[in-house]
Amino acid sequence: MSKAGSKGFSDDKPITAVIVIEDLTKCPKGFTVISRTYDTDFDADLWKENSFFARKVTRYLCISRLESIVDYVLENLVVINDKELPPEGYGSIPKTSDTDQKAWRKKQLCYKLSRKNICHSVVTDIILLGRNKRAPDGYSYVGDLNGLILCLKSKPAATVFSNISPSVNIFNGLMKSHTESSLNGNSAAPTGEISFSHDNEPHDYEKLVVKPTRPAPAVPSQNQFNCSSSYQGIQGIPFLLNTRLEASSRSLLASLPSVQIKTKEDIEKEYSYDFKTEKQLCMY
Repeated sequence: MSKAGSKGFSDDKPITAVIVIEDLTKCPKGFTVISRTYDTDFDADLWKENSFFARKVTRYLCISRLESIVDYVLENLVVINDKELPPEGYGSIPKTSDTDQKAWRKKQLCYKLSRKNICHSVVTDIILLGRNKRAPDGYSYVGDLNGLILCLKSKPAATVFSNISPSVNIFNGLMKSHTESSLNGNSAAPTGEISFSHDNEPHDYEKLVVKPTRPAPAVPSQNQFNCSSSYQGIQGIPFLLNTRLEASSRSLLASLPSVQIKTKEDIEKEYSYDFKTEKQLCMY
């Protein structure tokens, strides 16, 4: 386990993960715990609750710079109220990773992860301020987490990642060669179809009809309050009872007895009981 000092991190590698722990001694491998404030070098506990009799509860922020297989990096952080939902595209940290307890009190931290090849900026450092309310030079203010000011340092992704993924390079190379050949007049204008020449192979596949024989069905209108984008096969079918069931239901309603409405006095008179027999037995 390594701890962050009062002067933050000197490493400019992008942050790839953020978690919250309760016990400083249980920081996971590959993570660094932010245990001290940047400006005052005090305890960076994010819970901080005055309680003389209850067990002390602590929360500490941990970050990781380990490169993951999916190449996701931290792009941004926001602080919201404890009861609010995370913004679109952001994730939350509801539980501590070591004890599976509630991670936040009053406020919560939300994070945004993006792939290296599509993100605009990456977070390279996170600090907590204990006294100052303004972010130091090179850092941006994020929000107040239970009395501690969270700040981050970010850089443009283009300056951090100099290498583009091979798939992007191949695609760009193909597009460049196609554009150059088109400008030089060596190729015809694209027609939307790709043809391959195989003289030694049978051409039976050329007889297949590639166009639909009927127009595609209209896309069903979706309810604006529906969270699911899938289309069910029974949508658009009206819900109607069988006519035989409707006739039987009407006959059943006709045979039901009428309900007599009674007042409070009628009910007390009908169900009154004086307990005379019980009183006589108690006298003997």
